[in-house]
Amino acid sequence: MNPVITAQAIELCKFLSANDAIKAHLFLEQSHLPYDVQDLILAALSGLQKLDDKIIEEILEAYCEISSFDERLLH
Repeated sequence: MNPVITAQAIELCKFLSANDAIKAHLFLEQSHLPYDVQDLILAALSGLQKLDDKIIEEILEAYCEISSFDERLLH
């Protein structure tokens, strides 16, 4: 896996384990992910029974490549 994604997964796991959804959302925003992808990631993470940084890493890897926004809006 990508070391950046691994580090992001570890941080998100810390925030979500502490039940701090606001910090998790702000972290994703500061990572410059498109808003639609942030929402998809948070929705997928909220459905997890157990928080594990490896599972979070897989979710990030899967969703970071997709966005319904026009490419010109991402810059």
